[in-house]
Amino acid sequence: SETWDPTYGYSQLYYNFVYEYISHYRGVFDGLAIENEMNNPSGAALTWWDGTADQYLRVLKTAYKAIHDADPDVMVIDGGFPSYWWGFCIGRQYYLEGQPESVIGPLGMTYYAALINAGYDPGFTDAHGFYLAVSEPWTTVQEICDEFILQTLPYLGDRVDAINFHFYETPDALTIITDFMAGQMASNWGYSKPILSHEIGQLPG
Repeated sequence: SETWDPTYGYSQLYYNFVYEYISHYRGVFDGLAIENEMNNPSGAALTWWDGTADQYLRVLKTAYKAIHDADPDVMVIDGGFPSYWWGFCIGRQYYLEGQPESVIGPLGMTYYAALINAGYDPGFTDAHGFYLAVSEPWTTVQEICDEFILQTLPYLGDRVDAINFHFYETPDALTIITDFMAGQMASNWGYSKPILSHEIGQLPG
């Protein structure tokens, strides 16, 4: 449903499923992530999420209510966007805010240093190439960033207890994500939440 119901959210069927499950395991879970890496383009990963940003936000808000109704002590977090796309979406957001190439280009090279050093091809080879990817956005950047990730993050305030991200880059790049989220929460998103990662590691190679 597109209409919020104060008793069961956007879907009575989904609410009941989540509520009954968490009630059965009340006291077992410290935290739960709702879905996983939801930003895949339509049809790209049917094993994960194949809906829109708005549909995910409705699912998330319904789950949040059902989980807390069943067990208020459970921390609810979003499914976490993948490490690869954070750099592009942060660069894209900074471009939309008017940040110059001199800021955005080096950010991309720092963020994707591990990927490039491991022999992967992110689609650009220098700071200017990264800037072009987000200023004259690739189709995938538009689909993933403009139409999903950047449409989701500002609305997590009443849907999660903490914001989640996945990370496989160099340690130098970690603060690019956390500084971005802290800054956006303070200036644009209108809420304040803890930031955590429930999936973090190192690229092979």
